[in-house]
Amino acid sequence: MSDGKDLWDLAYEKHLIGCEFWEVGDAASALLHLRKAFSLFPRASTCKYIALALRSLGEDDEADEWVAKAFEINPNNDKGAKEYAEVLIKQKRIEEAKTILQKTIERNPDYKPAARILASLDDTKPE
Repeated sequence: MSDGKDLWDLAYEKHLIGCEFWEVGDAASALLHLRKAFSLFPRASTCKYIALALRSLGEDDEADEWVAKAFEINPNNDKGAKEYAEVLIKQKRIEEAKTILQKTIERNPDYKPAARILASLDDTKPE
């Protein structure tokens, strides 16, 4: 590249610009820059912000797809795993959600959000 920047640097720059647009409430501009960042260098955190921007624009189904992508990229991120489990619950894919939440708790027993969701799923079992 003529300016000496590699793809990661360009992707990170686009990611930061997207986040800045998100912070000031311009979801459409944020989405433009974040998608470019992802195309240059796929990162789970970029997926998270794309999902946030899409949700704010009323595109919940596509946002859920980006939450899933974030989990695929980094399944060991506790918050990302919890957010993906929430998507699965919304899709009535309870057993898959439970498996993800259980693995998250095994990996990090102190991560209370996953434990709370898993407990709430166990509480809804018919007796």
